[in-house]
Amino acid sequence: MDSPPFRSRFVGIDAAGNEFHAPPEVFAPLFRQASYDGMTNRTYHVGEDFPHLISGIRAVDEAVAFLELRHGDRIGHATAIGINPEYWLNRMPDRCYLEVGCLLDDLVFSLTILDRNGYEKSILSVIQRKILELSRLVYGYDVPTEVLERSRLMRHLDARYLDEIDSMCLGLQKEMELAKLRETKNMDPEAFKLFELYHAKETVIRYKAITPFETKFLPADVLRSLQRFVMSTVMSQQIFIEVMLTSNVRISMYDDYDKHHLWEWLSSTGDGCLRESKPTVVLCSDDPGIFSCSMRIEAELVYQMLTKNKTNNSYAEQTVREILERANEKSFGPCQLRQD
Repeated sequence: MDSPPFRSRFVGIDAAGNEFHAPPEVFAPLFRQASYDGMTNRTYHVGEDFPHLISGIRAVDEAVAFLELRHGDRIGHATAIGINPEYWLNRMPDRCYLEVGCLLDDLVFSLTILDRNGYEKSILSVIQRKILELSRLVYGYDVPTEVLERSRLMRHLDARYLDEIDSMCLGLQKEMELAKLRETKNMDPEAFKLFELYHAKETVIRYKAITPFETKFLPADVLRSLQRFVMSTVMSQQIFIEVMLTSNVRISMYDDYDKHHLWEWLSSTGDGCLRESKPTVVLCSDDPGIFSCSMRIEAELVYQMLTKNKTNNSYAEQTVREILERANEKSFGPCQLRQD
């Protein structure tokens, strides 16, 4: 990154991979390193593949928090916070199968949000009982939910250096990571101890054991509340969401374009403008080589679907134009999208 010709070709960092095996916490140290080196534009693909909708919603939230996504950064897909929960539940079997630790994290995440928003005690009690059961399986004892949540939020730290936490290092980046570990340990030793246990070999084995889970353990309205919470975080940070229609229909949960959540996100106020209360979206072709699509095709799909759903042609045209103009305005590099 010290070579000017090399540096001039870098406009940002993007990460996309198997969400089941590489959650946002894996990429956090790399994204921090990129920030240290001056690469402040970031994109992360998340919330497309998930064992349960709660897992996908949590993954989007962790991407924002752990990767420190901010104004102008982008999240690719974010299907988990857009898809209609009723639609998702109806397309799923009665049971799904998750890693024990993943389910524990999902329920801790859910309980924290629902409790904060004053949800009824009966639902909170059911979740709490399940959390205690799962914490015994993963950690060997009843861990308070508050400690589990505080420890989960530490996962952006670089666990590679846990064994060296009390050592000194001459490397600037490594010393900065060690300093973060020391500071966090001093501020919350109880949760940090659990964070260390989370990375222990024996815990990892227990964490990855597979368990069945009732898909409708939480009803659709509760899932919608979780979606709204994370969406509010995305919007408050002014993060863009890259929508990939062709990709979502061909390999995700949707069986046709009519059901896609983009149409809800683009619903109008009646004055021909995109709703300010809706997320800021741009289009993305995901992988043109695999899906045989292009940005032009994605834009045409938006126009066709808006007119098909009884939207007048002028509003459909204006909506597509606004999306493309926004993408041009916030592009990481010099490349511009033609609108003709």
